[in-house]
Amino acid sequence: MKTWLLLAAVALCSATVPAAEPIRIRGSDTLGAKLVPLLCEGYRRAHPELRQGFDIAAEGSGTAFNGLLEGSADLGMSTRLIRSEESTAFATKGLKLDRITLAIDAFAIAVHESNPVSNLTSSQLEGVFTGDLTHWNQVGGKDLPITVLTRNTSSASYKDFSALDMSGRAYAKAGELLSSADHPAHTLANLPAGITYLPIAYAKASRIRILPINGKPFDPAQPFEYPLIRPCYFYIRNDVSPATKAFAEWCVTSPEAQKIVVTAGFFLPSGATPEQKKTGTR
Repeated sequence: MKTWLLLAAVALCSATVPAAEPIRIRGSDTLGAKLVPLLCEGYRRAHPELRQGFDIAAEGSGTAFNGLLEGSADLGMSTRLIRSEESTAFATKGLKLDRITLAIDAFAIAVHESNPVSNLTSSQLEGVFTGDLTHWNQVGGKDLPITVLTRNTSSASYKDFSALDMSGRAYAKAGELLSSADHPAHTLANLPAGITYLPIAYAKASRIRILPINGKPFDPAQPFEYPLIRPCYFYIRNDVSPATKAFAEWCVTSPEAQKIVVTAGFFLPSGATPEQKKTGTR
């Protein structure tokens, strides 16, 4: 479990108000591993007079909706849209959710630095991750069995990548599932025959190499031209506390927050409508 407790002074504007309970943030490990903790720290710097902490647990997007429904989360992090059955559960309780597009993420396709393969087409990528292609020499590499690394099944990344590049098909049966505590880049660094997907923010990890798709590398100047992108969201309940609402709004309106998003390796949801650009969310 990835949990951070940032016991910082951050929230209510009146100096006479005692320190409040931390804002409980639950959900996506993609967002909770780096970006959201940086945003919490930035909010603390921008509002040193406030007295609100943050309690972040990043165990997969599904936990965002479970936490919001049960009341154990104040703010949900998700790299997918809420599903119909989840919406129904909130409606049954008379609860409504607001969705905020926080950032745009992209999947990078990574191999070990020793792998001679220099490019994969979309069809080859699907074949590799579904198990249609099982050896690297089938895509111009060495005569080695391909080791596919995937995220754990509770992660939205696991399902999103399948929808984005695999036509919704199942992963190769011989693939290896990584726990939420296992960083794909770190595992891949010790597997010369491995391949994985990971957030573009982690593409500079050591001992790995990022492959172009269809002959084109990811271009930060034109992120929406890349085939493997997905919006990242905050979800908040309609009965959210003023402190939580203020933090969420700061994250998407403050120039400082926008700078943090870019510095963390994500992209701003401006210049195009994410609902028109995304694929793979359900």
